[in-house]
Amino acid sequence: MKNSKTIINRIYAQAVTEWTVETAPGMTVTFPGGQMTHGGSNAVSVYSADQKAVIKAFGTMEKDALYLFFVEQVKGKDGDIGGYMPLPRQAGFIYDLPNNELIAHELAHGAFNLRHTFSSEEFAAAQGTTDNLMDYKGNAELWRHQWKKIQDPERILLAFLEDEEEGE
Repeated sequence: MKNSKTIINRIYAQAVTEWTVETAPGMTVTFPGGQMTHGGSNAVSVYSADQKAVIKAFGTMEKDALYLFFVEQVKGKDGDIGGYMPLPRQAGFIYDLPNNELIAHELAHGAFNLRHTFSSEEFAAAQGTTDNLMDYKGNAELWRHQWKKIQDPERILLAFLEDEEEGE
């Protein structure tokens, strides 16, 4: 997306963090049924079979890099789900019409293990009631406790037990 790096860096400047953004060439992945299906992760894997196919098609990922795959016309997803990046993983997915706040939100899940403001594990406010990046209103505010996590992300030892909804 045009100017994504500038806008994402403006969002994360609150936490004194800066991103390097690179765009890879597009690729084509063929899915059974013709469209990627969102969801279907389980206790063994945080990615669905279709998400794994995209990651495999991309190939080798650099150890300290994060990857977002932009996928259109995804079936089986709730209309409210704009993306998915599990805690703490290096690959995530952006669906349909991406925006910079959505990109920053998904990166926060994967890079810093930030949870939603309405998460049962870390409840701060009801869903849709804040301007926080980790709420679903599409805003970019970060709070002090999130700044600390961005600077020193918590370790999640049993990340595969995390609820799929937390990465959406």
